[in-house]
Amino acid sequence: MKQWLKDYKDWQSRRKVRSLVQWERTRAKGKQHYAWRTGLHYCLIMVPAESYFQYFFVGTIQSWQSPFFWTGVLRYFLTGAFIAYLNWGSMESRYNNARLGPRSIPQ
Repeated sequence: MKQWLKDYKDWQSRRKVRSLVQWERTRAKGKQHYAWRTGLHYCLIMVPAESYFQYFFVGTIQSWQSPFFWTGVLRYFLTGAFIAYLNWGSMESRYNNARLGPRSIPQ
């Protein structure tokens, strides 16, 4: 096998282990904390992105005092929380499969 391919596969393996170790720390804080934090992060990314989009492509500036702005904030926060709950289930299944399979997470 070529050396670069072997190095790439080793890197993927280490990344998967690091991801599962990080998930173990995240899941210890709880599902609600994860959903709140992810919803907030999604909202803080999407609200400015939408504002820039409207400014550059539509030509309008939306004030933070308008009800449309706060509707967007709520919409993006709820969308982020929904995505977080979906991601929680996905990461839990990966974590449980790794825990039930061969020992790959160092203790």
